[in-house]
Amino acid sequence: MRVAAQRALLARERLLADYPLWEEWRRQARALKTAALARLDEHLEELEAAVTAWGGRVLRARDAAEANRLILRVAREHGVREVVKAKSMTTEEIGLNAALAAAGIRSLETDLGEFIVQLAGHPPAHLTAPALHLDRRQIAAIFAEHLGLRAPAEPETLARQATAYINPHFFTAQMGITGVNCATPDGTLILLENESNLRFTATLPKVHLAVMGLEKIIPRLTDAEVILRLLPASATGQRLTALVHYIRGLKPRPGGMQAFYLVILDNGRRRLAADPEMAEALYCLRCGACLNICPIFQVGAAHLYGRVYPGAIGILLAPYL
Repeated sequence: MRVAAQRALLARERLLADYPLWEEWRRQARALKTAALARLDEHLEELEAAVTAWGGRVLRARDAAEANRLILRVAREHGVREVVKAKSMTTEEIGLNAALAAAGIRSLETDLGEFIVQLAGHPPAHLTAPALHLDRRQIAAIFAEHLGLRAPAEPETLARQATAYINPHFFTAQMGITGVNCATPDGTLILLENESNLRFTATLPKVHLAVMGLEKIIPRLTDAEVILRLLPASATGQRLTALVHYIRGLKPRPGGMQAFYLVILDNGRRRLAADPEMAEALYCLRCGACLNICPIFQVGAAHLYGRVYPGAIGILLAPYL
């Protein structure tokens, strides 16, 4: 854990050495988040109208229970038996996998780290690196136990094994579920990834459902530029993630246009936004840097905290969500 966290911090520091405007970008991000919360209801109404205009459906959820009911209703309407999921902490927050399982719907995590911890039965160990607490030998043992796959404990071999197992499910699943990194009032949804699994999750099934905390709204599409500079740098030490998706319109597929649903989740966020001392917790981009720098986190990962969002940001969010 300690080695992995330090590696992430060093990658961030190396990148920031080439970013003389870093603190200015942080101030810009703070300002745009402040502006977005100040006009939250207006922006969300505009987002709903825009998504509806391009053919999607927007569903508002007051809490986790309602979010799960809405998602299960969509699944029943479309005859969904199998779901593929891209990494989303918001779906972890609402306990979606358990709700799907209880309804008899199989849910497969397609992000490599999430796939590993799903097999192991562990909660994610980190906001951006779910399997950070496991080494390659432990992962090889998990694959052998749960998939019957035996191979040398080499990262490339293990990744290829996981890919070979996951890929067919993109074509058999009836619904793909993703999160949303940010959204704009003009109806644009922006999603970041490094593995291409999100791309397949969002395009191949006949239904794409995205789950978004209402704080993910930003005032303008041009504001995404500063988010795209800050988030990958602090999360993984990258200038940009391998793929950045802009979704604004229904996606064609062989059987016709794909159905799209956007679930906008409150789950205590409005109460948090109304607290003048605590509202800034909603500015968080979920990069995970506060975890990497924390010596307590490095001892035992997110599992020490007993909540979905660990570390410093989790301490702020937990009383409200």
